[in-house]
Amino acid sequence: MKLFLLLIVVPLIFPPFAIAQTLDLQAPNNKFGIHIISPTESEVKNAAQFVNSSGGDWGYVTVVIQRNDQNRDKWQNFFDLLRRYHLIPIVRIATETRDGYWVRPDANDANHWADFLSGLNWPTKRRFVVVYNEPNQGKEWGNSSAPASYARILDQTITALKGRSSDFFVMNAGFDESAPQNTPFYYDEEKFLEKMDSTVPGIFEKLDGWVSHSYPNPDFSGKPADSGRGTIRGYEWELTLLTKLGVKKYLPVFITETGWKHREGVVDDPSFLSAGTVAEYFRTAFESVWGSEQVVAVTPFVLDYPQPPFDHFSLRKVLGSTSEFLLPYKTISGLLKNSGLPTQDRKARFESESLNLGLIEGNEYRVPITVKNVGQVIWGERGRVELVPSNVPGLETSHAALPQGTFVEPGQSYTFELVIFAEKAGNYEIKIDFTGDRFLYEGGEISIRTKVKSKNTIVRFAENLCGRFLE
Repeated sequence: MKLFLLLIVVPLIFPPFAIAQTLDLQAPNNKFGIHIISPTESEVKNAAQFVNSSGGDWGYVTVVIQRNDQNRDKWQNFFDLLRRYHLIPIVRIATETRDGYWVRPDANDANHWADFLSGLNWPTKRRFVVVYNEPNQGKEWGNSSAPASYARILDQTITALKGRSSDFFVMNAGFDESAPQNTPFYYDEEKFLEKMDSTVPGIFEKLDGWVSHSYPNPDFSGKPADSGRGTIRGYEWELTLLTKLGVKKYLPVFITETGWKHREGVVDDPSFLSAGTVAEYFRTAFESVWGSEQVVAVTPFVLDYPQPPFDHFSLRKVLGSTSEFLLPYKTISGLLKNSGLPTQDRKARFESESLNLGLIEGNEYRVPITVKNVGQVIWGERGRVELVPSNVPGLETSHAALPQGTFVEPGQSYTFELVIFAEKAGNYEIKIDFTGDRFLYEGGEISIRTKVKSKNTIVRFAENLCGRFLE
């Protein structure tokens, strides 16, 4: 006899918890990335095909979110796409433009960003955040470069984000390495960093990583073999500056902007490099320059912006009514890459805290158990996902696995069917663990209490009931 039990379920809320943030530089990492403009699926798909090609997986994308665009549904959908296509976001926060410059953040922005960004389910455990952009350029900082102001804003933002979760990995704005000392429009980076450090002593020790805009200057046309300030090795010069300021912390490097100007654009400019030359320069850079373990990610600017003013950086060119990706895109796509494996939260929530079943000896039962994915992993991607019952003498149980080819994304639920055969009368408790790829998920435990009645007891009860009815 097979009986199907219908269960009344009560949601169980598990308290959140955070694990201290670390960046394991020994973990598999695909440092290839790209800067994108639009959070659309077509843009995400093109980025994934680019950075996860030739053996790669879980590359990076740098993207800007403006404070007047804090639409939770929009950006959660974007993060869900990144998870689906295996891309790690580096989010640069921004204000908005006014009269050709970026408005300076105000005192309330740090907490607003912390509230918004902590309310999203990120694709990976580490939440990479870049705090604004090139503040040593006046047009990027309220039309007046001010290192003291930026140091205080950076400090406030670090405090606010870390106060929400230690999973936030907070980094500085990339600086314009080639900016001259011409205040208020430009501020020499070395002087800028010195002023930041004197305004908020120890500010650089509070960073989790270092963001660099290592562009090949002058005119975005320098050779990959060049070194020092204003080259694609500019991050080395910046790290030396930090050492001079007494910074002892090891800071992983994220080159979130770099790239050469190619002549293919809305108007061909012969003063710029050819796409073929840029392609070979990128090959040399990735194979011979950016190979340091300290360089975690390189996201050249920009994947798809074939209109002015960034058409000469764009890896895509518009040709009349059609478009094509240029040789640098194809060359970088063909470079061998690592298969990254970022840390992701594994969390599950049973739709009931515990189950109480009444069974009859000698019968098999199919018990539906609904579990919700409240973590970051897509169930079914990384291996076998299943309910694992404890071994209880007197009952026969089997693992209930997610069918091969079935995927459950965060926010979705799946109902497993646990088979129980009642061998012997008695009172039992079965412990159920929810595991994926042999890992026990946080919140992935439940108990089933069951009382198995003997057949004889049921028969005697039925005979007595019938006898009373006949009388």
